[in-house]
Amino acid sequence: MRKWIVPAFALGLLLVAGGCSHANKQGTSIDQQWLARVPPDQLGEVDQARTAERQAEDQLARAEAALTDANNTLDVAKSEQDTASSRVDAAEAQVKKARDTGDANIIQQATAAQEQAKAAKDAADARVEYAEALVKASETQRDMAKAQVEERKSEVSLAEYDALVANGDTRVENMNRAEFEARVRQNQANVAKLQDQYQQEQQEVANARQKWNEAKSSVQAAEPPTSPTG
Repeated sequence: MRKWIVPAFALGLLLVAGGCSHANKQGTSIDQQWLARVPPDQLGEVDQARTAERQAEDQLARAEAALTDANNTLDVAKSEQDTASSRVDAAEAQVKKARDTGDANIIQQATAAQEQAKAAKDAADARVEYAEALVKASETQRDMAKAQVEERKSEVSLAEYDALVANGDTRVENMNRAEFEARVRQNQANVAKLQDQYQQEQQEVANARQKWNEAKSSVQAAEPPTSPTG
């Protein structure tokens, strides 16, 4: 068996490289215990940033609940779509039977019922499209809320770093403020991108809802007039 021998200097380079990599990963990591030495009157911006982070986490919880509701709406819409499809099939069968009778009145009634069933199916299809658009937008809203949480976390880290620097903590001397700022900017860019996507999808939801409302109006128009009584 061939044995690979690593020269001492090469091994040293590997260890140094590994240590640098670990340092880079920890370049913007603040130990919370360090902040215990910072006077409370110097933690104002940190407290504000943490409050904003908690608000973002609350918004994420609401976004996740909204996504659950949207998925439930889609399930209901698909169930109604299946029912509407069955009614169309049944109405078509009734039309065939009516034609066999040769009775014009029976054929007319069966045909009217078929048209109503088709209109209801169109409305059910439109509702599914609306529900699917709602789920898509809700997913983006959830992703945007997650990105906002990350943005707030990076702002907290930046505020904590500034507080430690202001307090003269030597443990952050090897850290670079630019790295903290870069994380904030990257997270802000992620949020902005998702915000643009969410706005577009909200418009798609609005268009789908309008289509569904128009389809529901067509169902009402297809209903046979009620005969007067008395």
